[in-house]
Amino acid sequence: MTSKFYSNGETRVHHARPCPLDFRILAGKIKLTGYALQWAVTDDTGIYFDATARSVSDLPSHEYPLIRSHHAGEVIGSCILEADSEGLFVSAIIDHEPGGDVASQIENGRIGGFSADVIVPPGGLRRGAVGPVAAEQWEIGAVSLVDIRRPTLRAGAQKGALLLTSKAELVDTLRAAGISRAAAERVAAGGWNALETAVAPTVPSLINAIENLKQSLKESNR
Repeated sequence: MTSKFYSNGETRVHHARPCPLDFRILAGKIKLTGYALQWAVTDDTGIYFDATARSVSDLPSHEYPLIRSHHAGEVIGSCILEADSEGLFVSAIIDHEPGGDVASQIENGRIGGFSADVIVPPGGLRRGAVGPVAAEQWEIGAVSLVDIRRPTLRAGAQKGALLLTSKAELVDTLRAAGISRAAAERVAAGGWNALETAVAPTVPSLINAIENLKQSLKESNR
């Protein structure tokens, strides 16, 4: 998207929860891959972005700017986005100075993830019967390179479904859906044995199941 989204006071830029990235240096350019946004995973303000609220095929196929730490004026490269069942997967190239500086920051751990800069216009939010606010109308303005200051749901930058391998990861997933830690730990303690013998679900399908469970519990307590 163009910079007009950043200058329009009627819109708001939300930063998706960071996800890990992989990087390689090929033909003198730094190439990065990973997710910039995961469906149904809340950001720091409690907003989540829903693939079903709009057709992801409507996302423009052009290149998006790659920026540093959500600073729209610091364009350091470009990227393309591909939507799948998990979120928006990024393939990026750093082709502007200071590319070498970014490479060293990735190597020493000061930069470790992608985070989409998501533009939400007025009226683009809704609150469901349960759960956090969802962004129904949104556009991607840019993809940022950021540091990861807290654990993420995804341990790596590989493409595809998130595989849950421990109770702790299940707790983190439930917490990302807006469930309190105490409740998440109770659910994990009671449900992990059943889950670990099944094919791990995608994050959105798991969170949808959680929302249905929360609604059922709410109705049963009336």
